[in-house]
Amino acid sequence: MADNQTLAVLQEILLKSRIKFVTGTEAEWTAANPVLLDGEYGLIRGSSPLKYKVGDGTKTWSALGWGNVTSLAQLTADATHRLVTDTEKTKWNDKAEVFTFNYNAYLHPPTEGLNPQGQVAKNIVAAINANKKCVVVAQNVTVQEIEDSVSGFVSITEVSASAVTGLIDTIRMASDDSGRTVFLATASITFKSDGTVTVAAVPYTGRIVMEEDLPEYSTEKAPTVSGFAATYYLTRNGSRIGVPINIPLDQVLRGSSIKTVTTANSPYSGAKVGDKYIEFLFQNNNTPQYLPVQDLVDVYTGDDQYIQVTESNVIKLNYSVLSLKLAADLKKSYDNFYDPKGAGEAAAKAAIDEFKESTFVIQCTIPGMN
Repeated sequence: MADNQTLAVLQEILLKSRIKFVTGTEAEWTAANPVLLDGEYGLIRGSSPLKYKVGDGTKTWSALGWGNVTSLAQLTADATHRLVTDTEKTKWNDKAEVFTFNYNAYLHPPTEGLNPQGQVAKNIVAAINANKKCVVVAQNVTVQEIEDSVSGFVSITEVSASAVTGLIDTIRMASDDSGRTVFLATASITFKSDGTVTVAAVPYTGRIVMEEDLPEYSTEKAPTVSGFAATYYLTRNGSRIGVPINIPLDQVLRGSSIKTVTTANSPYSGAKVGDKYIEFLFQNNNTPQYLPVQDLVDVYTGDDQYIQVTESNVIKLNYSVLSLKLAADLKKSYDNFYDPKGAGEAAAKAAIDEFKESTFVIQCTIPGMN
């Protein structure tokens, strides 16, 4: 059969062929852990949606990432679903329902009506014990030592099942029972679960720090510790405190040069006299790093029959020898296939026609998975 006809048949067969990729369970892939070729697929059998990995020619199965992974950025919000950021969650939490309680001491506890004062105290204790967000305001609270009524927000300081105590955020002049000792005070107020409310003066003990009492902090340059870019100390009022602060060197190349080995196995193991190598000097390392130039070169020697490499590294094709080999191979193939009587050719044509009508399946193979 003519070569053109044979080529046409093969092309037709290949165009009709189907590729069967390798499949397996996740456990099977993990156990085999093969290195997929660059662009080669590995499919998880029965997964929906389909899970697969694509090889890069170097990484094992376990080191590869999954293909077609949907990122959050690819998701689209609709009327009932959306993504929420941490910032939005924080804002929403801040907008959670806040309970405001207003205790007015001028009002006498009524026996009925809206928000009787006894019930306000009970509600404050119950809400704070339930960890609800609460704002408590006290108004017109009379404190004996202050000899006046005070009003303000209440900062809660103590919580128990039976009582909640806080400080009213105001500072007033107060005096003891004799009236001779005057001091600054805040008002303490306690709401009890039985509805009663008690108040008392609490001396204000806030400390005023004068400017001259403040310590002076600074940094002091010290001799540089070996292996670091600089060394500093933190000082307080001129005296060193704490441990030294060492500033690390940057990982920066500060120099390189090509050198020739003069002594065997020096400066690196395996070095041969006359070999070229590159010496690297890094900013954060006083020890030079070496790279043999030979490691960067892939020496191709050819087969010395059809492809030859000269001493000057010139690659040549030995065409005369190659052409004879090709001619011999073609004649051998033709002799095996062609029957001058015609019977062999007809049988071959019938076999090819039958093969053309079948489905040609290309079965992929991966080590450990077949």
